[in-house]
Amino acid sequence: MLVHADIHNEITTAAEVETVIEQLRQGNREGLNVLEAAARYDISLLRPYLRDQNQIIRADIVRALARSGNPGVIPILIEMLDDESSFVRHKAIIGLTLFHGSELFRTVPGRINPALLTYAGKFYENSDVAVLLLGDSGNGKLVSPLRDLRKSARELITPVDSALNRNAIRVERACWMALLKLGDGEARRELDALLRGDAVEGRVRAVEGIRYAGRPELAALLLPLLDDRRVGERPFSSISFKLLVRDLAATTARAVLGRCNFHHAQFTRYTDEEIEYVRALIRRETGGRTARP
Repeated sequence: MLVHADIHNEITTAAEVETVIEQLRQGNREGLNVLEAAARYDISLLRPYLRDQNQIIRADIVRALARSGNPGVIPILIEMLDDESSFVRHKAIIGLTLFHGSELFRTVPGRINPALLTYAGKFYENSDVAVLLLGDSGNGKLVSPLRDLRKSARELITPVDSALNRNAIRVERACWMALLKLGDGEARRELDALLRGDAVEGRVRAVEGIRYAGRPELAALLLPLLDDRRVGERPFSSISFKLLVRDLAATTARAVLGRCNFHHAQFTRYTDEEIEYVRALIRRETGGRTARP
């Protein structure tokens, strides 16, 4: 018999959870909503399965906890960053991204930064995700360890393509972005250098940094890029698509100025008239001025 959570009464029992777990062991995944309901109302029902010998079961529990939206699961997700399975650890770090930064760092203020820093050093995994979460913390004390982590990542980068090399590049870039968001002067000077240069890759990287930092005063730096009609690719995007540099810059400017949701508008292509609108918007909101490094 298949078990599903009743949409009108999501509260589940230990017996229902046990039945779903047995279904999962048999390859039937239709009862995952029951686990999510348990994560919303009674986390204790799921705890015994976090030490299950089957990594798939542990990963499904972590997934359910993350998708529940219950901030009470955050300490458990942090705990699962130490799981012996990289598959489970991946579910845990991605799960943490589903919570707002203020929730993450308020719920377990003394544990989350050390846990994320440790995970960030796992260069074979999604450690750049942990770095970007650290950048969201607003904690200036993280500048020094992030600089050290960036140095370690750079030492792993070689001309030879490999999974480790690609991950190290992503971590190095994520460290720069996090440092920029945390107000690090050196990272800001690097941003200025990227924007002064004429390389498309450098300009696109600068746009990514400004978008992630989310600081409205940086929007004025994008004004010259609104004239760049060369094709650029976002370095952190797993989706292959072609947009002009000016398109990326325009959407980023609108996002940091609170005029759009970047993820909803990221594929927007702009007409000349729309570019002029964005240019006027930046000048109106910032006066064409940026904060000093």
